[in-house]
Amino acid sequence: MADNQRRLVLVITGDTAKAEAAAKRLSGELDGLDVKMKAIDGSSRQAQRALEAKEKAARDAAATLTKLSLAATGVGAILGGLAVKAAADFQHEISQVGAVAQASGKDLDSLRQTARDIGKDTAFSASQAAKAMEELAAGGRSVSQIVGGEALAAVDLAAAGNYGLADSARVVATSMDVWKGTQLATTEVVNRLAGAANTSRFGVDDMAQAIAQGGGAAATAGVSFADFTTTIAATASAFSSGLDAGTSFKTFIVALPGNSKEAKNAIAELGLQFYTAEGQLRPLPAIVQELHDKLGPLSQEQQTVALKTIFGNDAFRTAAGLMKLTGDEFTTMSNKMRDTNAADVAAQRMGNLHGDVEALKGSLETLGINLGSKVLPALSEGAQKATALTNAFMGLPESTQNTALGLGAIAAVTPALVSGLLKVEGGAHKMWAALNTPQAKAGGVAAIFAAATVALDAYLQHSQGVSVWDVFTGRVDAKKDASEFEQRLSLAAARAKALAQNLSPVELAMKTAREQMVITADTFEDRWSRLPVT
Repeated sequence: MADNQRRLVLVITGDTAKAEAAAKRLSGELDGLDVKMKAIDGSSRQAQRALEAKEKAARDAAATLTKLSLAATGVGAILGGLAVKAAADFQHEISQVGAVAQASGKDLDSLRQTARDIGKDTAFSASQAAKAMEELAAGGRSVSQIVGGEALAAVDLAAAGNYGLADSARVVATSMDVWKGTQLATTEVVNRLAGAANTSRFGVDDMAQAIAQGGGAAATAGVSFADFTTTIAATASAFSSGLDAGTSFKTFIVALPGNSKEAKNAIAELGLQFYTAEGQLRPLPAIVQELHDKLGPLSQEQQTVALKTIFGNDAFRTAAGLMKLTGDEFTTMSNKMRDTNAADVAAQRMGNLHGDVEALKGSLETLGINLGSKVLPALSEGAQKATALTNAFMGLPESTQNTALGLGAIAAVTPALVSGLLKVEGGAHKMWAALNTPQAKAGGVAAIFAAATVALDAYLQHSQGVSVWDVFTGRVDAKKDASEFEQRLSLAAARAKALAQNLSPVELAMKTAREQMVITADTFEDRWSRLPVT
């Protein structure tokens, strides 16, 4: 058996060179493909990084624009608020002027426009001008006098004397009132007061105090405004304030006739003539010359005795100060004060950076008033309506008020509760805009429910004198009203159901998003599995 076995060896030979060459070519192509794939992968990574950089730059730019927009909005809101406040303050001041001057219609419009012009053209604001007008009106000045030049005169005095505008208006009004009937012009008042500030140590404030204290006595005695102000300026060095000077002048005028037997004897012995033969007070320059001529040659002791005997301790200072002048010197000083131009002095004082800044502030405030005035009617109407609603609410029965407040609180928190529930579903809060704000709808339903309940409570109070709470607790038998209320609850339930239907797009969108994510994952896995393994 073994001898019969044969071993068959099959040897297959052939030329394999072509196969090997083909294998090498295939290997080389695969290697080249691998290099290209790596190059493509590197390029795609670079492109991805470039894209990410561009996206970051875009996000940064958007954030910057958002910040700038918010900043601009904030600045605009602030400026708008300031404009409204300026307009409201100005409106209030003009109303005060109108009330004091008893002005309305065209007169009030004239006052308003004059104040705005002052704010636009001077270093003072329109509101300051309105306050000055109020002082003029309180001093008895008419609307035509105020807008006809007295308001501007007060502006010149304030700027020339570095004095408050309202205070300047007050002293102008006081002077015009004290010396009324003497043909005194407003321009003379402001020019002489500004001139006094330039020729003596007293400023406008001191001159105002002197007028307030001694002006009445001077005018009653027949002393002109020019002589009074010249006397105060000429004797300013002897007093600590205008108030002190005005008091001394008042005593001086009263002492001229001789207040005692000793005073009359001294006047007669010295030959002093303060009055005419008709009993009229002589002009003050003549009185000054009398004192200079009759008391000047005396010794210092004799002067002191004579002055104290005639004028007393208080008026002694005024008389002694005038005694040092001649009548001509007094007149020269008076003319200098008269020729002072308050407007020119004001322009010189304000012709610097400080004046320019003050003028700019006045112009800006006037601009704010003009802009804010455009929205004041709407704001006033809104405030009036809010007041009417508040008064109407306060007129409701107490139980209705309590019901409204309680349900109002529920309506207020409903949107927040819905928003919190929706946020539980990841990413749903990003769909607010596309889904028409479901929380707002829920809040609307709550508000409707609250309004219906309040209306029902008010109806029950009016018809039967009971409240919704009384119906709920069974304190009253109000089946009919309870039935009506049940119908309203059914209506609210139907609207709530509609709300639930409106919320269904949220669920559908979320379901679609989840399915899309699954499809995307499956597609990615399938494509990945087909990639060649290197």
